[in-house]
Amino acid sequence: MVAALVAAGALFWPERERNDREAPPSASPSAGLVLAGVLQASRVDPLRFEVRCTSLRWEDVPTIHCAALDAQGRFVLTGLADVDYRVEVVARANPALVLARVEFVRPGCDELVVVADASLIFGAEANTDRATQ
Repeated sequence: MVAALVAAGALFWPERERNDREAPPSASPSAGLVLAGVLQASRVDPLRFEVRCTSLRWEDVPTIHCAALDAQGRFVLTGLADVDYRVEVVARANPALVLARVEFVRPGCDELVVVADASLIFGAEANTDRATQ
């Protein structure tokens, strides 16, 4: 009986009123500020790395924003708040391997240039492909 009443009520509920009571859609990932940058590193294939960005504010919920690097080492992070961030370039196959780190970066400013020296991680004569496979 109750199910029949609920079903009948749904049939007669005006569409306009039903839409007004629905929750608004969540914000799109592109909302917020943008952080664009480029990786400058010799002997490194940028396609084997990605960029990770985390807020430095203690009161923020821990969130990792990720972006892929293109063949030229460029990346774009979107949907960021106006706070300081830590930006890391990590190996895709092993995110614990940090190639470069920059802290206290603010989105919405000029292009960030991340400079990395692969020899500090892989050694002067090492092949970087072994570490990222």
